[in-house]
Amino acid sequence: MDWHRRQPTWLLVTISFGLLLLLWQLMVYLGGYDKFILPGPLDVVRQLGVVLADGRLLRHTLITISEVLPGLLLGFLLALPLGYLLAKSPLAERLISPYLIASQAIPVIAIAPLLTIWISSTYWARVLVAVL
Repeated sequence: MDWHRRQPTWLLVTISFGLLLLLWQLMVYLGGYDKFILPGPLDVVRQLGVVLADGRLLRHTLITISEVLPGLLLGFLLALPLGYLLAKSPLAERLISPYLIASQAIPVIAIAPLLTIWISSTYWARVLVAVL
């Protein structure tokens, strides 16, 4: 595909994004919303600069990664043998599958507060949410 054929798509995307930002800023300005409830795009960019400059964004990103990666690894280490067992054993599939299906019907966001109450808000409670 030639550059000149892709240009209208990029132009349309750029204009649409600019209009979206303008509409957002106008909605905040004309609606008189508190910045805590609905900050405008300029406020968001300004605050992004603040958290980048003082290191908070990097620090919190590293904390999140330190909780998510072990959770994903543990989830993988649990799911792999369980999946193999379910694939190879019809009895295990009949016994375990209904519980797995039911567990997938419950959003993790609904389970997270319960885990926080049961386990307390510890590192491992947050890792467990990532495992699920």
